[in-house]
Amino acid sequence: MNEAATKVNGETILQDLNRTLQKFRAGLISEGRATKETAILNAMLRAYDVADLQKKIEALESAMGNRK
Repeated sequence: MNEAATKVNGETILQDLNRTLQKFRAGLISEGRATKETAILNAMLRAYDVADLQKKIEALESAMGNRK
């Protein structure tokens, strides 16, 4: 799979979190590796959520500005 072509969004980050959990449960990665991956993915999810909320706020502000 071409990683650069994969669109990152909340759903894909959640899928990656789930994959990390499954790999850890299966013994494919260490606890330390799972912890690091989870921390990175959680940071990405927070950043995605902030960016998504900002877009929604801007859309609402734009819509309200058009009503004046």
